[in-house]
Amino acid sequence: MAASDDQVQKSKPMEWSEEYDVLFLREILARNVFATKKGSPARGLAWEAVVDSLNEIHSPEFQLKDKKAVRERWNLLRKKFSKKMSEEEKASGISVEELTEKESLIEELVEREDTIHAKAESASKQHLKDNETADDISKKAMESLKETKKLNSDEGGASPKRRKSRRAEPLVDFLREKAALTAKLDNRSAKQQEQESQQQMMKAMILQQQQMNTAF
Repeated sequence: MAASDDQVQKSKPMEWSEEYDVLFLREILARNVFATKKGSPARGLAWEAVVDSLNEIHSPEFQLKDKKAVRERWNLLRKKFSKKMSEEEKASGISVEELTEKESLIEELVEREDTIHAKAESASKQHLKDNETADDISKKAMESLKETKKLNSDEGGASPKRRKSRRAEPLVDFLREKAALTAKLDNRSAKQQEQESQQQMMKAMILQQQQMNTAF
């Protein structure tokens, strides 16, 4: 039994053409593949979405096995386009032809890919710079700590002055206050005794005077 035309067509390997490339590039643009970071899981999922979407097209029919095939195709298209543009820029006296839809799509995608790559590289450099700054600050802090410890060690070895205990200070103050209060009380007691003695002497003199008056 002869194989059908569809079976024969599916058995033939897919060959990239202008039509395939345009549909492929449109899908990359639609999926915004290069808005994701290169090598990230998000970029991988974006390529897988491109493969699934293209394999659903019936005319022309894509036969893409995995995301590796579309990545390699894109890298090849980009390389050829960049080489062509470079040669045209170097050539003199040759007018540059108007870009085809395929070339316009490649140009747009190259610009997007380069932009996201530049941003990622800038962020990586900034992250590295921040880490170096943090390491430098940490290093200086450690050096300062070592210098402080060394200074304290040198001072400690050269007969350090005996410092009074902070715990003894309140006790000393208390004893001083107590001594002052005792002296004050003793002073008051002495004055009081002197006054009482004077009063007793006055009473004795008055009593003696009264006795003398009575005798006469």
